[in-house]
Amino acid sequence: MRTRRTRRSWTSRRWGVALAGLLVVGMFAEPAAAYGPRPRRGASTPPVRASLVCDSPASFTTGGSPLSEVAPGGWDPTPREAMPDPWLGKLYTEVLGCAPDQASYLHNRSIVAAQGCGVESLSALAAGFLTSRQFRRKAYDPAQRLLVLWRIARESEPDPATFAAQHRQLVTRRTSWGRLVRSFLADGGFAGNVPRLCSGERYGWAPAPAIDLPAGPFDRLLRFLGVVGTGTGRDLQQALDRARPGRTVLLARGAVIRIDEPVTIPAGVRLATLGAPGPDEYAAMARLVRTRTTGRAMLVVSPGATVANVWVDGQRTDPSVGIDHDSIGLQVYAGSGHTMVRDNRISNPAGWSNMVLSTGPGLTSDAPASVTGNLFTGYSTKFHYSETAGTNDMSTNQWGFADAVSNSYGNTEVAHNRMVDVTDVSVVMFRVGKATGHQRSVAHDNVVVNVGNSGWAAFTVDQLAGPGGPWDFSGTEIRHNLVWTSPNASLLTVAGIGTEPWFGDVVGHGTGPVRFVDNTTGGVRINTQSAFMVSRMSDVTATGNTILALRRQHSACPAGYVTVDEAPGLVIDVPYEEVSYPWFPQIPAWSRGCLVAHL
Repeated sequence: MRTRRTRRSWTSRRWGVALAGLLVVGMFAEPAAAYGPRPRRGASTPPVRASLVCDSPASFTTGGSPLSEVAPGGWDPTPREAMPDPWLGKLYTEVLGCAPDQASYLHNRSIVAAQGCGVESLSALAAGFLTSRQFRRKAYDPAQRLLVLWRIARESEPDPATFAAQHRQLVTRRTSWGRLVRSFLADGGFAGNVPRLCSGERYGWAPAPAIDLPAGPFDRLLRFLGVVGTGTGRDLQQALDRARPGRTVLLARGAVIRIDEPVTIPAGVRLATLGAPGPDEYAAMARLVRTRTTGRAMLVVSPGATVANVWVDGQRTDPSVGIDHDSIGLQVYAGSGHTMVRDNRISNPAGWSNMVLSTGPGLTSDAPASVTGNLFTGYSTKFHYSETAGTNDMSTNQWGFADAVSNSYGNTEVAHNRMVDVTDVSVVMFRVGKATGHQRSVAHDNVVVNVGNSGWAAFTVDQLAGPGGPWDFSGTEIRHNLVWTSPNASLLTVAGIGTEPWFGDVVGHGTGPVRFVDNTTGGVRINTQSAFMVSRMSDVTATGNTILALRRQHSACPAGYVTVDEAPGLVIDVPYEEVSYPWFPQIPAWSRGCLVAHL
């Protein structure tokens, strides 16, 4: 089994560039002491300290009885509790760069419940994260650290003038990091947001564009050495076009590259941020930001290419960008060499998915593709029709939900990713065109968390609607993943092994063997309608799963802990119900299954 963090290596032959870059990183990464002393205990310290634990293998607890409990009433899309769950999730993804650990998240939530949700309790939690040793040890410069502060204290991109003044205070040592954090959380901007946070309202980011971070002292040297800094997509495309297969195009740490037309990484070329910061130090990554919707992907990854340690930001909440169905984040083509998307931060998609994988033109799915070690966040996307135009007429509704990984490539490994508040499906295994092979991808050791936003499902094995088939999914596997929700969020189902609930009678048939094994909700009883659904898929093995469910009726689909329709050869070790999934041809949408008619 692979370790959680993939091994990093320099593939560029420009050893002079790499050496110079490492020296530069060491020179501008200031020690933690430069940002002020650790917070002292005093009268303002909350009675219970914040817990700062990222998800870990220890979260994969199994057990619990009974597996399923039924709650009274149907699911209400409005928050059941006045708790700041979306913001609590951001303390982990934005400050620590990870998905929350269950025990840590619920501990911090209990602090808010005990002390009351207000300015004092929330600012103390935020300060606990932002002044912690765990955060201060990150290799951030003052500007990168400030960006994180804004993403917590304002849930916004920074105001350029205020940001510049704060940055001057830090670099001239006129204030410490701790004092700046506490003063920023104490001013009216944060306090004004607290009533919204405490209402439990689902909210992404304030409508503001990304700003350029201040240039570092060595930017000119880096540019001379061939490192791409802040600029445009055209600048980046020129650098990529000059690179030969096997070479790496390096991006400066903290660079902001504005993209108004798709940028393509050529076959065999690697795009990466200098020094390889991981998702836990995403603010040091080079940031690719969309400036307008184009009906196309923002970044195109060619077969055999790699994108690593880069922040891909679709800027859905920038008013000048907005939402467009096909303006996705990444289009990944595979089928030659090893195509890789690893250790990136991928967020805020303007289209229906953060990432779509497909077979490259004229290729088959013989070569491997991998999506590993990435952090996906879906805060700005929406789950329920009532959050957009209030109707499931998708021909007129400004839909808002989006996938994390939409996989139409037959040989993909999706592993060790963290997916937080994804509103459609976190990992979809779509059918594959018969001329290119068959779907046999594997998703393992991922963490899927819905804390503020609800979602359709964590995983699906999807035959799609329409003629053709049966579709071959033999070898497809979903194993050892952790899926959970906060008390204020839900998943319609953890997994759809077959998608008749989405499409109804027009869905195709699939053939296995398909394995859904050893998946768990850890120690949390999640909000859902059904633990998982199996439909129009043969030879499914569903064993070893420990999904603790608090079930409410979310949709027009039949109730049951596990529901099954047309699944010959099913091997299962938990109670299940044989059902018939209804469909609704009168719904004015291409998707007319019973899940579409949700509350």
